[in-house]
Amino acid sequence: MTEPFIVTEASTWIARGRTPEHAEALAQAWRDFPDLQPSAPLADRMERMRQRVAAMRPVNDAISEQTARDREAANFAFTTRRIDAGAHDARDIAILHARDTYGYRWLAAVRYSEGRLAAEAGWTRRNVLDEPEAYARGFADGGGDEADIFDAARRSFAAARDAAALKEDAAAGRPLPSTWPKPSDQHRPASWPRRLLIIAEQPASSLALLAQVPIGAVVVLTSSRGFVPLADLGNDVAEAMTPAQADALAVDPTQHASLLATLAGREVDDVLVAADGEYLRVIDAHARALPLCRTMERTRNTPLQQRQHLRLWLARGFAPGENLGAGHIRWSKRAQGFAASLGEFKARVDPSHTGRGARILITTEGGLPATGFATSAGAILDPEVQVTSKARLKAEMERALRAFGAATRLIGANQVLV
Repeated sequence: MTEPFIVTEASTWIARGRTPEHAEALAQAWRDFPDLQPSAPLADRMERMRQRVAAMRPVNDAISEQTARDREAANFAFTTRRIDAGAHDARDIAILHARDTYGYRWLAAVRYSEGRLAAEAGWTRRNVLDEPEAYARGFADGGGDEADIFDAARRSFAAARDAAALKEDAAAGRPLPSTWPKPSDQHRPASWPRRLLIIAEQPASSLALLAQVPIGAVVVLTSSRGFVPLADLGNDVAEAMTPAQADALAVDPTQHASLLATLAGREVDDVLVAADGEYLRVIDAHARALPLCRTMERTRNTPLQQRQHLRLWLARGFAPGENLGAGHIRWSKRAQGFAASLGEFKARVDPSHTGRGARILITTEGGLPATGFATSAGAILDPEVQVTSKARLKAEMERALRAFGAATRLIGANQVLV
């Protein structure tokens, strides 16, 4: 059995996807102009139907407009997701720029992007039947000037020159930061003076991880001022970068010069870009100012994974005069007992420890305690590490393994093998 279709009740229309306001208007039209009896004259029945259709026309028009707005919102949301995922092209950027800057709806934004891309590619302007003003504005923003008889030739030459520059960058082996791999602990640790971190101003939770980082090794990309050293950032509350701000920063020559000045005279071995979305697009635009070095990585995927990637990269840095063991740390399964290994060293939790916290035991091959090892400065390493908080157990195991991985074995009471 199916529920009765009572057209004079708003609940009937709500159950079929209409909003409460639209549903009440439809039900009211049926209450005001109900069907006449079949015995009524045909002319009267037809007139009643026309009256009801006229009463329902405004609400049907409102439903059509709402459907169009929902469809446009879904289209803009899809374009935004493409940009956030790094799968976008110049057309997607132009569409959101048209919406944010000029308030265009979907079709007008699409026409704007077509006009802008035509101008930037060096093509001649074409006539469009729908939204010609949006197309003309996009064509003008892309550099088109129909008053100039040499306009098409000038733009064609500029487009060919830009394409040649891109090929030159590719031939020079300079990949864009958006194509860099995610951080890994397999890479060799680097001293902080030879490291560079370019991080987005938002989210602020990522910036909170930089409390122990040397300030000179960090450059922050802000939405309002562009590239700023961490020491000059200040405490201003910032908003996420918009497509319009990204467009302006991407073509701003002062940003390129500022980045070059910040990195002048520095030798860099390890670079990390902790950014995505509009921030990453700006960094890609100024990639030629970044140094080519041994390790180039960027954070990827979800915000939670990006913060974990940032922590992993931060753990690879050490102060001048110190040293860290390189290589991938292999972690065992929980069911086999929490343990990790790096080279000949293995770290495990002492099951006999009682009381608060935990004790970490560092052993060599064969299960023997890792005694007789010292740092490069001569400090003897203790194979038993006390941890007061189990929340820091994994981090302390990793720190101890890195310390032993970079240690030197003692060969006498006061002698160190060099």
